[in-house]
Amino acid sequence: MGDMGEMFREMRKSHQATKQSRGQARTADLIARGIPFATQAAGNKLVITLPDGQIVDAWPTTGKWKMRKGQKRACLHWNKLIKILGECYG
Repeated sequence: MGDMGEMFREMRKSHQATKQSRGQARTADLIARGIPFATQAAGNKLVITLPDGQIVDAWPTTGKWKMRKGQKRACLHWNKLIKILGECYG
């Protein structure tokens, strides 16, 4: 079990590093596009207020996002969020 446990710990560290870099890249993309947002939970959650007053909660490390009103489940398509934000702020 010692070798398997060590291999699992290495895989977990690698996954966490990949997830963190993905979150930083997505946050930097929003900044580059000029989309205003507020951060919560040490940068793991972004709160984006659209010009019409709707609020979007987004988690850049996982790519999930959700409108606060009307949507019950988080959407998994980060590119769809970017498209919506581009229409609002574009």
